[in-house]
Amino acid sequence: MVAKDEIAFLDIETTSLDAFTGMIVGFGLVDESGKEYFILSEGDRDEARVIRRLLDKLQKFKVIITWNGKKFDFPFIVTRALRSNVDASKLYLYRHLDLIEFARYNMAIDHASLERVCRFFEISKNHDISGQSIPQLYLKYLRGDKKAEVLIKTHCLDDLRALRAFYQKVKPYLRKHEFI
Repeated sequence: MVAKDEIAFLDIETTSLDAFTGMIVGFGLVDESGKEYFILSEGDRDEARVIRRLLDKLQKFKVIITWNGKKFDFPFIVTRALRSNVDASKLYLYRHLDLIEFARYNMAIDHASLERVCRFFEISKNHDISGQSIPQLYLKYLRGDKKAEVLIKTHCLDDLRALRAFYQKVKPYLRKHEFI
C-alpha cells in the first residue's frame, strides 16, 4: 500500500493539444492531503525551467495520479522536454494511475470527461473556465493581465481538486493491480 504523502495529483496547462505547436503554460500538483502547488511559465523561453521544476517537485512522490495523463500530460511533457533538452525520462519511473482509464473501463458511462464525471457524482467543479480558454488567458497574462494569471491557476487547481475528490470516491474500487 502506498502512503498518503507519496501520492501526487498532476495536471498541466498548455497552449495547444499538439506538443509540436503548443507549449506547457504551467502545471499544478496536489498531494493527497490537499496541499497545492502551481507554477506558471513566464514565456516560451521559460518552458525548460518549468519542466525542470515539475520534475524536481515530483521527486518526493511515488505515485502520480492524472486524468488522461497517459495519453496527454505525460507525452506532452516528454515531447516538450525533448525539445528543450531536458531529461524527463524519470517521469516514466513513477507508478501512474490515470483515472480516466478507471472511469472508461470500470463505469458504465458514454463519455469520460472529468467535468461529466464530476457532475454525475456531484463533485464540486468550476465549469466556467475550460481548458480551451487557457491559450487566450495565457496571452493576456503575458501582456500583464494579472486576472488571467489567477484564472489559469484557478482552472488548474480546480481540476486537481476535482480529480482528488473523484479518486477519494473510487479509491475503495481500485483493484490492487491497477493501483499497485
